[in-house]
Amino acid sequence: MVDVTERSRNSEDDYFRRKEQELIDKLRETTETEAHRQGLAEAIGLENEQILEVLRDMGFDRATVVVLFLIPLLQVAWSDGSISDRERTLILEAAHAHGVQEGTPAHAKLNEWLTARPPEQTSERALQVIRDLMVFQSTDARQATTGRLMDACERIAAATGGFLGFGSKISAEEAAVMKRVAAEIERAHAEAAKKALDAIGT
Repeated sequence: MVDVTERSRNSEDDYFRRKEQELIDKLRETTETEAHRQGLAEAIGLENEQILEVLRDMGFDRATVVVLFLIPLLQVAWSDGSISDRERTLILEAAHAHGVQEGTPAHAKLNEWLTARPPEQTSERALQVIRDLMVFQSTDARQATTGRLMDACERIAAATGGFLGFGSKISAEEAAVMKRVAAEIERAHAEAAKKALDAIGT
């Protein structure tokens, strides 16, 4: 029979083994979290913990964050309740120009959103993150981002209706989404200007 002392010693050993495993698991989790954060930071070219935290909460990682700037295009395309073949083609073309390659996690995520509309919360948070990222861009880069984003949204909005896309009109729903996108971009420019003035004043 195992005496009381031995049972106590075995119980103690089990306790310390569990604690050791908990520490190992916690260290592994911390290491993976930091690697994830660093990967995202490198992908967006910015070390801003608040923005990185939002992107992590949205489910983005280094491999998929490239589709962030395509979400406004998806918003425009989905605004009337469905995506036409022409809209899908234009979004995929924009994705390819943005560096999204077939067979990648980013391409899979985009196809998921082309099949099922992204949740409204995801779309709204994406716009806000895009705005926050643009604040940190240089003036030239911010202007270029504005031009590319609004031009792409306008192409998506004009893709349906008419004959083969010609003579089509932008719907009220599409116009509302584009107005929302433009508002966030304007906020980005305003916040960037304020940030520049504050830097001069310090």
